[in-house]
Amino acid sequence: MAQITPELVLSHVTTEWASTSDIARKTGFCSHGVIKVLKSLQKAGKIEKGDYGSFFLWRLKPGQERKEEET
Repeated sequence: MAQITPELVLSHVTTEWASTSDIARKTGFCSHGVIKVLKSLQKAGKIEKGDYGSFFLWRLKPGQERKEEET
């Protein structure tokens, strides 16, 4: 059985703002579980949270951009 991990969630967060449900949809897990991981990543300083009305938005913090790996 697959487990939700910070690494999995972080792999779907980009420099563009995305809603909790968008990120959850990409991971395949429900938003209730994903938001807990997103909040822990925010506390760790890896991502930042914004809001748009009643929606939470998330993105990588400036300077946290992933380096594209060459294959």
